[in-house]
Amino acid sequence: MSIPSPLKKQSQSKPHPLVELRACNCSLSGGSIKSIISLKKLKALHIAYNSINELPPELFTSLSELEYLNVSSNKLETIQEPPHSCPHLVCLLLHSNSLKEIPPFPLMPAVETLDLSCNELQTMPQLQKFRRLKSLDLSHNKDIVIDVKDLDHLR
Repeated sequence: MSIPSPLKKQSQSKPHPLVELRACNCSLSGGSIKSIISLKKLKALHIAYNSINELPPELFTSLSELEYLNVSSNKLETIQEPPHSCPHLVCLLLHSNSLKEIPPFPLMPAVETLDLSCNELQTMPQLQKFRRLKSLDLSHNKDIVIDVKDLDHLR
């Protein structure tokens, strides 16, 4: 039996790059992120329920195609200010960490969902760069002071 020519041609072509990685509850630590950064075409990265204590700023720079990032239920206490925006990032989930503050992010033109619930935030994050924000979850940050004036630009 011979392989039909369209299939034969496809099997000889270059493999498609990985666009989604699900590595939840896999005992990942901060060092593991450095290898993930090399997956330049990722559009969705699910790394919740691990032991990640830091996100290197180059995560946002290197994964410029990223649309969905879930780093919930890790051990993040802080996030370094990313040097560049992720122009395609639509969903950023950072709930259930130990974040005390969120640095001012560069322009995040596509982010619609930002989940910062169940952290230790004390002040409102600066949200002016999140121009398309539709869903913001700040629940269960018991010491946070929310000033609705900080949300005026989202009307």
